[in-house]
Amino acid sequence: MTGKIIWGVILGILGAMISVVPNFILRTCEHCMDMGMKCPTAAKAEFIIGVMILLMAVFFIASESNQARWGISVGMVMLGILTALMATIIIGFCDGSCSTECTCSSLRAPAMIAMGTLVSLISLVNSFFLSCSKR
Repeated sequence: MTGKIIWGVILGILGAMISVVPNFILRTCEHCMDMGMKCPTAAKAEFIIGVMILLMAVFFIASESNQARWGISVGMVMLGILTALMATIIIGFCDGSCSTECTCSSLRAPAMIAMGTLVSLISLVNSFFLSCSKR
């Protein structure tokens, strides 16, 4: 009982951080927003993915069966991978060197990769433990 709450809270916090970091902490500069660069689009996509992780963490805590929690954990593994891919390959963030007026933080992509990897690893370990438990 307490294990699912601990896992769910940790994943929920990571989901909230994935939503907040690129949009409010390591913000996109006004120049990139005005020029239609890829940074604002990537930040919006990360916001949506973070909200999905947060909602799945709530569903994880609320679910009673191990099979449902296993399925949610596998889904969160995929969302963690999507978080890292969205920050690098699918859309990507600029590193602040796209123009002389750009003041974007170069830490956004590494932060998203780190948080996405954490979500994937935690969910992968959790799904392994859930598949081993016989209930």
